[in-house]
Amino acid sequence: MRLCDELQPGRTYSYRVGGAGGWSAVHTFRTPEAPGTFDTFRVAFVGDSRGAYETWSFLVQAAAAQDPDFILFTGDAVGSGSSQAEWDAWFRAMGDVPAEIPVVFAHGNHEGLSQNYFAQVMQPGNEQWFTIKYGNLHLVVLNDTVDWGSDDLEVEARYIDRSFAEAVPGYVGAAAHHQGMYASCLTHRSNTVLRDLWVPHYDAAGVRLVFNGHNHIYERSVPIRGDVEVQPAAGATYLTAGGAGASLYPQFDETEWFLHTAVPKHHFGIADFGPGGIHVVVRDAAGTVIDVFDR
Repeated sequence: MRLCDELQPGRTYSYRVGGAGGWSAVHTFRTPEAPGTFDTFRVAFVGDSRGAYETWSFLVQAAAAQDPDFILFTGDAVGSGSSQAEWDAWFRAMGDVPAEIPVVFAHGNHEGLSQNYFAQVMQPGNEQWFTIKYGNLHLVVLNDTVDWGSDDLEVEARYIDRSFAEAVPGYVGAAAHHQGMYASCLTHRSNTVLRDLWVPHYDAAGVRLVFNGHNHIYERSVPIRGDVEVQPAAGATYLTAGGAGASLYPQFDETEWFLHTAVPKHHFGIADFGPGGIHVVVRDAAGTVIDVFDR
């Protein structure tokens, strides 16, 4: 049952699910105020668990303890998107977190457009590309693993423009999809097809943060606009958050012009949005801060 059309802004709801065979515990969540009416909130971001469910459990619980408004997952929850056993393990590892904190999911290549993925990871719109409006955040979530031979990547490029044309005045623009367009990691280098297709649209919209996964590493780019480094306020920072448990990729190219920071550790990040900008802190599995910056 979907009740989204019935929920009202700024209210606390309690619920449980079940039937004749038993009921869940009672869970509580609070809906946000209407988009554009507030500008202070917190987003956790993490991705690429890929079967390492003990590490994933620890990291998602640690992220949830930071009290985010929602969690952004950058794809590749499981090794095989069609394996229900893997999905069951992934959800068990999360415990009660998704019962009270929304999870926004960018489709990864290991999800593979599987029926299991779409049956369990319910997202807005067509569930492949969609928009989240939260406060003054305008977040476009895209799918970069599309049907072979389709023109979906071009369709999504046009969708970026349409989405941001409907943003509230004074919005903070962000985007999320799985494969990085500026990646120094040697396992998966920069996806230049996506870079050529989508980055001009991000630049036109004034996107400030782009969240990716795919490489099992934490990586932050310098601010970029027009494929060159710019001052922080003038471009987008590209983040690779692929350290939710999958085996790490330790090799990266330190000579890449766009690289600011690369740390091959399991991690999660917290982005605090406020009237003064965005404050980002990234911690490893031991709780140690491995990166901190403002945008």
